[in-house]
Amino acid sequence: MNSVLVIDDERNIRSLVSRVLGQDNIEVHTAGTGKEGLELASQVEPDLALVDLRLPGMDGLETVRRLRDQKPGLAAFLMTGYSDVETATSAADLGVVGFVLKPFDDMQQLIVRIKEQAQQAMQRTRDHHYLQRIKERHDKVLTRYRKLASEIDR
Repeated sequence: MNSVLVIDDERNIRSLVSRVLGQDNIEVHTAGTGKEGLELASQVEPDLALVDLRLPGMDGLETVRRLRDQKPGLAAFLMTGYSDVETATSAADLGVVGFVLKPFDDMQQLIVRIKEQAQQAMQRTRDHHYLQRIKERHDKVLTRYRKLASEIDR
């Protein structure tokens, strides 16, 4: 199952996105501030974060920065009523995978994009865990080899 973390200070937006994504069997977790979103992200395993650019307290860019510090492979979309080059550049530097303009013009297209990004994020996470297991096994074999080699050299 895909899991999406929605962080937006507008309750109506959180409800709309939750309802629509929930109809497609996507597990949705919501928060009204960046701080709440960070706390929630430490409790659940979202595949993707959908974050409003303008949040009270910590803005969306800082929220995404901290989310990615917690979960380096986490894909993120920024939601905004407007976009500018500076924001787009900052977002790209953070690895934001896309912008969603509010109000939502085509909710179905948004769902397709979110599902695609969540699937890709899940695959990256699985690949990362697989590679970590291989590395750990390799390190164990290498340690044994070095130990045997040192014993033979004595």
